[in-house]
Amino acid sequence: MSLTFTIDSEQSKRFALDFWFRSKGIKKKDFAEKMNVSSQRFSQILKGDYVSGAVFDRLKDVEIDGHKIPRELIPLPASPKKLGRKTGGQDE
Repeated sequence: MSLTFTIDSEQSKRFALDFWFRSKGIKKKDFAEKMNVSSQRFSQILKGDYVSGAVFDRLKDVEIDGHKIPRELIPLPASPKKLGRKTGGQDE
């Protein structure tokens, strides 16, 4: 039986990615180890938290038991969060 997903949002992409890991019997922890990152950092990567493009390139190449994460399921990096004070709204 084949299962088809329509990936129309980052949330559905995360759902499909979780399903992919489960259907292949692969633990995210194992992928994290292959990438030499902590489980927490790998979770951030999968959520699309900002990381360098090099990390995403490595994610595309990691293989466990002959399985690579499908390119369409790899989250795109988010923009970096700006640090510092917010300006505007009130006179200083």
